[in-house]
Amino acid sequence: MSYNPGLTDSDVVALARAFPSTLTELGLVECAIGDEGGAALLRWSKQATELRMICVEGNGFSSSIRPGFTALAQESPNLLVVV
Repeated sequence: MSYNPGLTDSDVVALARAFPSTLTELGLVECAIGDEGGAALLRWSKQATELRMICVEGNGFSSSIRPGFTALAQESPNLLVVV
């Protein structure tokens, strides 16, 4: 789903509700995602036990949401987080 500038916070919130917990890779590079979408992704990722890679660089996350992705990477050593 990367490189989709039409993908916004409200879209990502809806997608995060629908993503299965068994998803292994998620790419949302250079979309139009802000803090609301980022928070939804972080909530979903905590239950995504099979997740091995999440790439969300190039989005509009503020400095307050970025530490959540850093913490996610630190909490899950088998997970590659690119933000």
